[in-house]
Amino acid sequence: MELSLSQTLANLFDGTCDASVVAFSPAPDANLASHRLGWSHSILCASPGYLAAHGVPRSPDDLKAHDCLTLRTTMLSSRA
Repeated sequence: MELSLSQTLANLFDGTCDASVVAFSPAPDANLASHRLGWSHSILCASPGYLAAHGVPRSPDDLKAHDCLTLRTTMLSSRA
């Protein structure tokens, strides 16, 4: 067994991979069998010092003016 870790979606149609675990994904390809393994929740955090220096956001739109670390995932189509 070989485990390969990547931030891109595995190509399950080229014969090099038999299974894939995807952290976040839109609806899977209709040609694939899929099962939800669990749920993941995100929370917004800030240190007291950051909030004192930059203010407390009161709405999602306020976050545009703040320095935020975000996790971005993209679904890449690897099927021709």
